[in-house]
Amino acid sequence: MDIIDCEPHGWFLLKDGSDLLLDVNCSYSAVSFEMVVRLTSAEAKAYRVEGRPFVSRLAETTQLDTLTKFRSRNVAAEVGPRVLATIMAAWRSGARESESARSGQCHLISQLHKEHS
Repeated sequence: MDIIDCEPHGWFLLKDGSDLLLDVNCSYSAVSFEMVVRLTSAEAKAYRVEGRPFVSRLAETTQLDTLTKFRSRNVAAEVGPRVLATIMAAWRSGARESESARSGQCHLISQLHKEHS
């Protein structure tokens, strides 16, 4: 499993074999939780065409419709521990640069977007 991109404090896009997974930080009032969605083939295609803007929109939609549209697509129970381990390993390795918050880009990227086209 590899991190492709992320929005600090918002979402991580990961590649797991041939699957793309979107880990979204969701919150309702005082409750925060993780939602991991496996991208459909149409969503994966849209990502290859549009890139980061598509993922940002999908993450926002996931946050808004977590308990309705995306609830049945949540695979956090299945892959959540591996997703967290991947994120934490990248964090610990020092791959995260302090400019990431300023630039709005995630510097945990293990592969370039073009490699996934």
